[in-house]
Amino acid sequence: MLSNTIQHSSANQCCVSIKTTKNKFLLSVADNGGGLSQSKINEGNGLKNISNKVALLNGKKRIISLPGRGVKVFVQIPINSVES
Repeated sequence: MLSNTIQHSSANQCCVSIKTTKNKFLLSVADNGGGLSQSKINEGNGLKNISNKVALLNGKKRIISLPGRGVKVFVQIPINSVES
C-alpha cells in the first residue's frame, strides 16, 4: 500500500495505523493524494495484489476514495490466519 501511495498518489502526507484486538489485526493507510475513480480501484494491479494477499489470509479490505480527495485503505485480518 505504501508503494502505491509513493508511486501513484502525488500525496505529501500518509498516515499508517496498525492495531490489534483479541482476534483481529487492523491496518489502515490514508493519504491526501489525487484519489481514485471507482474504475481505477477495480483495475489497478497494485490494488489487485493487495486484494489477493488479504483474501489469502481470510481478511477483508475496504477502499474509500474520490478523485482529488485521497485514498483510505482499511484491512482486517483474523489473528488465527496470521498464526497458522
